Amino acid sequence: MTIDVLIIEDEKALSELVKVNFTLRNISVIVAQNGSEGIRFAYKHKPKVILLDVRLPDIDGWEICKKLKTGSDNYMPIVVFLTAATQKSDKEMARESGGDAFLEKPFEIKTLLKTVREFLDQKR
Repeated sequence: MTIDVLIIEDEKALSELVKVNFTLRNISVIVAQNGSEGIRFAYKHKPKVILLDVRLPDIDGWEICKKLKTGSDNYMPIVVFLTAATQKSDKEMARESGGDAFLEKPFEIKTLLKTVREFLDQKR
């Protein structure tokens, strides 16, 4: 089974909300609770889009994004940062680390769905 979206998020309620909304729209989702698990899941399942929090308990999102964007195996996921880190410098870090989009928490689920759908359509 192909995974469309990997959510790397330590807030369980948020990741479940997003997962349910995507699943109802036939978007396949897998969830990682921390950065190490997220990196492992990314290389194992090769999702098309990764929704990535910046503040994780083990590795920050910037480092995860850099690792995935410069990794091997010709795997280049779309990375969408979902974060409460909303300073101008945070947006610059997202861009510098290779992020493709940046959505501030709290976000509208319809905005997130639209963003992910656009990226999935590009990957097809």
